[in-house]
Amino acid sequence: MRLSGLIAVLFLCLPVFGQPAVYRVEIEVHDTTAGAAQPNQHYTMLVDESRPGHFEASNRIPATGAPGGATVDIGTKLECSVRPSGDKIDFQGSIELSRVEGNVGSGTLVEPIIGQTKVGFHQSVTGGASVPIGSAAGYHLAATVTRVESAPVQRPAQRVDGVVPKQ
Repeated sequence: MRLSGLIAVLFLCLPVFGQPAVYRVEIEVHDTTAGAAQPNQHYTMLVDESRPGHFEASNRIPATGAPGGATVDIGTKLECSVRPSGDKIDFQGSIELSRVEGNVGSGTLVEPIIGQTKVGFHQSVTGGASVPIGSAAGYHLAATVTRVESAPVQRPAQRVDGVVPKQ
């Protein structure tokens, strides 16, 4: 009986503790190499403060010209975490950018030359302001982190002592 009463109290207290804060992370990738196919790329993801966010936008291409050969993923991979830090937001993570730089070989055996750039960052940012987070190998990166006000999450009814509460 005591255990079920304790569980009931815990369920009633859950809304008081609230949900983790959610942030919208926007990444702007500017490719400064001459003749870039996509000079500007914009990525947006939602990340909550309780766990890191992961985002991947990639294409799978053949690694060799031979049929049925190995493949490789090229594109953008982003991993980041956000945490409130006073009036600022602690923003850290990494972004990996890869693309086909050219081809090598002749005839039916042509293999792609893959260029890869990985940038790590850890900054304290002001919410809603665009800030540079890195620059490497022809890329300039900027980020905007904004706290999102979200509606309360509806929890399904929980059984306590065999009674389902009314919704």
